[in-house]
Amino acid sequence: MVTKRYYDSYWEGEDGWFPVASLSEKLSKTFEKFVTDETTVLDIGCGDGEHYGKYLCRRAQKYFGVDISLEAVEKAKANGITAILWAAGEMLPFEDNSFDTLLCIEVLEHLFEPASLLKECHRVLR
Repeated sequence: MVTKRYYDSYWEGEDGWFPVASLSEKLSKTFEKFVTDETTVLDIGCGDGEHYGKYLCRRAQKYFGVDISLEAVEKAKANGITAILWAAGEMLPFEDNSFDTLLCIEVLEHLFEPASLLKECHRVLR
């Protein structure tokens, strides 16, 4: 799969993408408003978790990430995040009504069929 190979290369090696491990004030305030110690969170396109994944692991009751890149998932796991490899276009590997909050930041514009992911998001949200 070309897309998967692209994102694996995106996350590995010297030419990969290295996010700055900081959380913007605006995003931080949004998380403070909607994520508590009773919230379950799914992050679609979690990457390596450096940007906000570690923060949400500490803040939420449960935090799960999914990503198309095995390289990103492995890095997220090394950061203490429960991360799962997931191929865009497939069903999310969770039961209906599993999550209180769902993040999908900078993902939809990379998909050929974003509507199918949005249906999956609706399915797994309470």
